[in-house]
Amino acid sequence: MSASSGIDNEEARHAFSVTQQRIKAIALVHQSLYESKDFSFIDFRAYVQNLVGDLRNSYGLDAQSVTLVIEDEDVHFGVDTAVRCGIVINELVSDSLKNAFPDGCPGVITIRCFRSSSDFTLLVNDDGVGLSPGFDLENRSSLGMVIVRGLTSQLRGKLEYRNNNGAEFCITFPEPE
Repeated sequence: MSASSGIDNEEARHAFSVTQQRIKAIALVHQSLYESKDFSFIDFRAYVQNLVGDLRNSYGLDAQSVTLVIEDEDVHFGVDTAVRCGIVINELVSDSLKNAFPDGCPGVITIRCFRSSSDFTLLVNDDGVGLSPGFDLENRSSLGMVIVRGLTSQLRGKLEYRNNNGAEFCITFPEPE
């Protein structure tokens, strides 16, 4: 029995589930930190694999429908940066899982994190239906997109989005101080 099973309203149940995923994203950072040999940095790849695995389970995805791919260099972040990036990934991947592949269409969601000179780039894209015509991130009022914009700002980053054989979100941010 899930924690949301006592909630009768479907919209409230969904909101509760989304909030649970956000909390899990934060909790996973702390779990990764405790499993780390260095308590000041987190192995970002392992963290993202756990996070994406939880998302996959919460959406009940089977192996044939949506493939989640993680590509990164050997990136390690401090706790604050890892939490921010993890919640951004949680929001963007959740949005792709809900909207990019209608009617159970198969697809791929790719998460990439890499360093270029003194900046980091976090890229989340899917090969689904793409962003709706006229999509304007600045005027999106969904909580998920508000969170993505806010966390990008906290990272002192720049957020770009485009249709690129599906939806693509790219955040470039300087090395954390």
